[in-house]
Amino acid sequence: MKTSTILIPCFLALLVWGSFPMHACGADSALVSRVVDGDTLTIQINGKAEKVRLVGVDTPELHESDKLHRDAQRSGQDTATIQALGRQASDFVKTLVRSGDRISLEYDQQQRDKYGRLLAFVRLADGHAQRSHYL
Repeated sequence: MKTSTILIPCFLALLVWGSFPMHACGADSALVSRVVDGDTLTIQINGKAEKVRLVGVDTPELHESDKLHRDAQRSGQDTATIQALGRQASDFVKTLVRSGDRISLEYDQQQRDKYGRLLAFVRLADGHAQRSHYL
């Protein structure tokens, strides 16, 4: 399977995401500390460091984990290929959001996942029209 075949649905989901109406259950402002990978950010919110899992985005694994091996087995790709795709997804998100960016978090009905990460739609709040969209 070609790399682009796997990545295209991920990028299309990111591009289309902002056009759907939001049914958020609250919103907060936060500051981005770093991009962890293609679907997770580390932020500062209310003086506390938190991880945010982007709602509606599931990218290939970048870091060693059980999920990396499950994804490799499920897709028939080796872990190095999955991680390379994860790196591409992470690099793509880094073109959209940077350390120091102010963001708005809009929560879905469930605010945290089983790992304690915040689950949120993320909207850039820096006022730049070309970057003012949902991740």
